[in-house]
Amino acid sequence: MDSADKTAQQVFDETYISASEICRTLDVTRGAVTMAQRRGLLPEPIKVIQGDAYLCLWLRAQVQPKLDAWGIMLAARKRTTEATA
Repeated sequence: MDSADKTAQQVFDETYISASEICRTLDVTRGAVTMAQRRGLLPEPIKVIQGDAYLCLWLRAQVQPKLDAWGIMLAARKRTTEATA
């Protein structure tokens, strides 16, 4: 699909990833995402603030390698846990 044919939502989704999407993709809690950020495993998010609520977004291209590594680590832990059970 040509970039001129993409909707604004498609361009947004290709450019940014939200904390909610990270949670769904890696099957982790929002607390795990927050902890990863505090430990420096994820960069500071872009915070979109509206009133008392906010949305955390990351540039997908910037954070994807870190998410891939995190996914590999989680899969390895799961295999280790299943092997010892």
